[in-house]
Amino acid sequence: MADNLASFKVFCQGGLNTSRDVLSQGETQPGSAISLINYEPAVTGGYRKINGFSNDYGTVTGTGSVLGVCVANGINDGILACRTPSSGNNYLHKWNNSTSAWDAVTTSGSPTMVGVTKVRFTKYNFSTPKIVLTDGINPAATYDGTTYTQITHADAPTDPKFSAVFQNHVFLAGDPAENYNLYFSAPLVETDFSVANGAGVFNVGFPIVAIKPFRDALYIFGTNNIRKLVGNNIANFVLETVTDNLGCLATDSVIEIGGDLLFLS
Repeated sequence: MADNLASFKVFCQGGLNTSRDVLSQGETQPGSAISLINYEPAVTGGYRKINGFSNDYGTVTGTGSVLGVCVANGINDGILACRTPSSGNNYLHKWNNSTSAWDAVTTSGSPTMVGVTKVRFTKYNFSTPKIVLTDGINPAATYDGTTYTQITHADAPTDPKFSAVFQNHVFLAGDPAENYNLYFSAPLVETDFSVANGAGVFNVGFPIVAIKPFRDALYIFGTNNIRKLVGNNIANFVLETVTDNLGCLATDSVIEIGGDLLFLS
């Protein structure tokens, strides 16, 4: 199953090129950019980070470090951020273009920020744009621009770190108490984890450090293992081995670029 694995380096070169289609550009100019944020073409070739920046969004309300930021078109004004509140439990904030300020979102379920070092977001749309939030301390939660809802179904994981959307199911993983389990919701119902309604759980055989959908499979990463889930529902989901000799060392390094799935190994 691991015959198609390959390791290679991609150098930042070629600068900004917006005149070619992404497929041919990825094949003939790997490392060149189709869009740049806070970067510019460098006089020595390739591209460089712009010195300095302009802060247009002020400071997220709260204390300590910002725990996560998400650009989510269709949800409020498109910018969401998480930070430990000075009081209460409303850690999620939305940017308000009208007032140029951060508004706290009422986060029902009494989430705690004790021990939270990062909040991760997954965007999806089962008829309405929403996000899933996970942090490894609280139950996963969803937000649609109006309502924050914790996923507290009896069959759902209690404190997942990771989420993904694949084949119209929400997948959750990384619960510290059962980090080898991969949970999935009922089809198109992100809060329902009942087996009778099409939800379920897989024991992948190793602690999960990242999950990422790619083309027709959901890839599940450990530090020394990779599995992939194929199929489209509980009746035909199959867990397949990719390799037991390679894994992911950094959860947030898994990205899709140039038609490939890249990660720090």
